[in-house]
Amino acid sequence: MKRILTLLLVTIVAVMLVGCQANNAGTTDNKTAENKTAASNTGTTVEKALKDVVGVKIKYTADYTITASGTTQTITQAMNLPKFVMVTPQSRSIFDGTNFIVCSNQGGWQCFKMAVQAPQSVDISDKVSQGKVTSTFQGACTVAGETGLKYKIVSEGVESTVCYTLDGILLEMTTQGMSMTATKVSRTVDDSLFTPPAEPKDISQMAKY
Repeated sequence: MKRILTLLLVTIVAVMLVGCQANNAGTTDNKTAENKTAASNTGTTVEKALKDVVGVKIKYTADYTITASGTTQTITQAMNLPKFVMVTPQSRSIFDGTNFIVCSNQGGWQCFKMAVQAPQSVDISDKVSQGKVTSTFQGACTVAGETGLKYKIVSEGVESTVCYTLDGILLEMTTQGMSMTATKVSRTVDDSLFTPPAEPKDISQMAKY
């Protein structure tokens, strides 16, 4: 049981940190960062470099539908940096700025925590010089009643498509057979989402036994 919970925590931590690093990593755009315009169904949207969109420090709550491997799941994601949380009916994964906390409800809530370092932004010049991430502006996109900017991203041979609002909210992402689409967006956050539903046990202490 302990081993399963540890593997679960490590897996979710990895997914979360990869996602955060992707959202904060520098990119080199195939067009200049000068203002250009892209047509949208609400008029015109000013084009921005992807790094200037995802680097915005924002506060929001959004519901998403995630489809992968033939299954579909609904999650709620809230961000009030450095805090971050993903919620499903049976689970809650929280980064509170110091600890990553995983909670599951199997006839009662159980929570486990591990201290982790918050992901840091990657220097733009390093990414550009190494050619690790490139992005191409694809035009405007509209999801969940929000208009955003769409980009194709290529990172170490992996191609993804993302749509972000101008203030940095992820509206849609497709990559390697997985899609994530927002169905509702709010620029407010209920702070209670960052409170674990049960007192978390420290996995680093459990691993000693």
